Amino acid sequence: GLMAYVGTQMLHMPLIASAIFAIVIGALTGFIQNEIVWGPLRRRHVGTMQQMIVTIGLSMALQYTFQFFFGSRTKPYSEYVIQEPLFTIGNQVIPPRAVVTMVLSVVVLGAVGLFLQRARFGKAMRAVADNGPLASASGINTDRVVKLVWIGGSALAGLGGILYSLDQGVNVQ
Repeated sequence: GLMAYVGTQMLHMPLIASAIFAIVIGALTGFIQNEIVWGPLRRRHVGTMQQMIVTIGLSMALQYTFQFFFGSRTKPYSEYVIQEPLFTIGNQVIPPRAVVTMVLSVVVLGAVGLFLQRARFGKAMRAVADNGPLASASGINTDRVVKLVWIGGSALAGLGGILYSLDQGVNVQ
């Protein structure tokens, strides 16, 4: 969400281009984290509890870094807030951005579900998640699967941050 805000408000990019920029930055962040932090920890067979402690520390470091550069106040996408409601259900007014968010969320969720069920790589992802050593023994490159899951998961997290921040504003607290 913060990268989309930077794209729209500071770099003056259109919203769609800024969203693509933010998703690419999210995927790149996942790749970098996997290569620098999580890959070496997995190779050293660091336990789950220790990885969780590293996650908390990394989260705090990133949060405070973002707050240092961008401040801690919520930043709205002022240009993209549409005041006219699309339709009303009972006493609830549904703005167009909420409808777009809901439709896009359902489409992406369905696409990910289909990918996991039908695609060869999706099946490999499920195999590694179910039993990594057995998947590795059956010829699946588990390191490649984990790397691509980090990249894809970070890109999806970027999309989620964009959709959330369009409605709630960007907040780095």
